[in-house]
Amino acid sequence: MNSTITDIECALDFEGDMPILLDDIPLTRVSSAAEVRDMEKKLELVIRAAGNATELKGRRNRDLTAKPGNRVRSIPVIAAQMLPPSLQESLYRRSVVAYLSRDGGEVDWRWYKNGGGQMLSAPLRALGDRIIAHLHSQHNANAYLEQLEAEASRQFTPYINNVLPERSDTMEGVATAAAAMLAGLGLVAAAAGLAMSDLMTVVAEPLASSLARQAARMEEQNTAQGDVATAVGEVLRTALFHKRAHVRDARGISRPAVPGRVEQDQGLTYRHDRKTWDGKGPAMYWLPERGPALGISTKNLNMLLKASGDPRVNSYVDRSLPEALLQAGAIHRNESQKDRVASHRVRVGSDNLRLLLIKPELVWDL
Repeated sequence: MNSTITDIECALDFEGDMPILLDDIPLTRVSSAAEVRDMEKKLELVIRAAGNATELKGRRNRDLTAKPGNRVRSIPVIAAQMLPPSLQESLYRRSVVAYLSRDGGEVDWRWYKNGGGQMLSAPLRALGDRIIAHLHSQHNANAYLEQLEAEASRQFTPYINNVLPERSDTMEGVATAAAAMLAGLGLVAAAAGLAMSDLMTVVAEPLASSLARQAARMEEQNTAQGDVATAVGEVLRTALFHKRAHVRDARGISRPAVPGRVEQDQGLTYRHDRKTWDGKGPAMYWLPERGPALGISTKNLNMLLKASGDPRVNSYVDRSLPEALLQAGAIHRNESQKDRVASHRVRVGSDNLRLLLIKPELVWDL
């Protein structure tokens, strides 16, 4: 995960029939905000593309025609010392998170580093060869794998019901994905001459407990997203009051354009000529025909959010911010451009700008 985004894309698109391990997210509680944002951006790139079955990042030729994109062609397995604290709830619901503990005996890096990992190479290869031969012997491999998934789900359900008896539809999907992963135990059991239940009893209970922890984290992030809209309004109101941002009208002219709000509320002061208005910092355009709305570019808005230091909104990257604001109900949805639902093309004077349309009632009582 310390590689460049391009290297990660190429690695994920290299192999289609075996899991890819992305090692390691080296975050700790003392990691810098820049390190957290970098890892969050990479997780956003990988997890959302894998969950939505889309290319990792759209690319264009010089004539603006689409280039072939890189895709997640297998199951990405991502190791992390710690996940970014601002990781969105929507990314959690596209993942199965297995929390491992050194104290619980689930991690023993010293044993692995001192040769234990090397000792596993031969038996793992032998198991792999036997699994391939076992699948080859099946009359219908797809039907057989479906049976394994159904059996894994049946055996895993009591464990997940014990820790999450009243889970949401979202967590039901995560539990189903976890059960599908556990179906691989059926292949290992068949290759080793065991029953699936022999292996299931070892891993099912800790995995269910891990999913309960994931559910709690998702609930926390969902609540935090509900605070995003409030935080955005507070940040913008403060920035305007302290003249770190200002309002312009739909023609791009700095002036008090918002009805019922004094110039101080709009970050404006008279110039020395007492005829025109002056505003410092990023511009927010008052667009009465668009909702009404305050239009601001993603880059400028994110700069204000980061400068505020507000932990509810200062950890987003420019790419993920529009979707987060849309989910939080802080901006107006674009109903005409299905590929850019969170931003809008707006004619401001002679310029055609790409803007986020903030709901003004978050900033002022209109």
